[in-house]
Amino acid sequence: MLKKLLSSFRALRRRKLWKSTVSGGVFVVEVTVSETGWHIHLHSVIYGAFIPWDSLKAEWEALTGASGVYIQKIPRKAAVGYLTKYLTKPDEDPEKLRELSEELKGARFFQPFGEWHNLLKPEKKVPYRCPKCGDVNWLPEEYINAARSCRMGWRPHYTRSP
Repeated sequence: MLKKLLSSFRALRRRKLWKSTVSGGVFVVEVTVSETGWHIHLHSVIYGAFIPWDSLKAEWEALTGASGVYIQKIPRKAAVGYLTKYLTKPDEDPEKLRELSEELKGARFFQPFGEWHNLLKPEKKVPYRCPKCGDVNWLPEEYINAARSCRMGWRPHYTRSP
């Protein structure tokens, strides 16, 4: 079920509707259990333009045959809390939790996508030697490139060595 859910969500992110409106985001997998069985679903925070509910629902139904789509606008500051509550939600039955852990061992329950994929990667830092004093400091590569391309000859200056 989890593999099908994740492959369907990956396919959704390749669709024209998604690509034209969403630049990135993150999803969390939530698994609940009831007397009728396991219920695996996604909670996702996306960054992009508004997607009409009926359009997103139609895309999801075309991919999965399922109609469960819910959209809610949440404040930017609430995004982390919204996602982490699903990662930290305890299961009432320890036996069911043990079964779930065994079945989904190694599965990703949290995944950024699109432009947000790079948020988890550390910045590449390069050594910068000050042309005035000779001191060296490690700075983000983009910062160095911006300083080198400055037409006014500006360069970052640091007075301490790393």
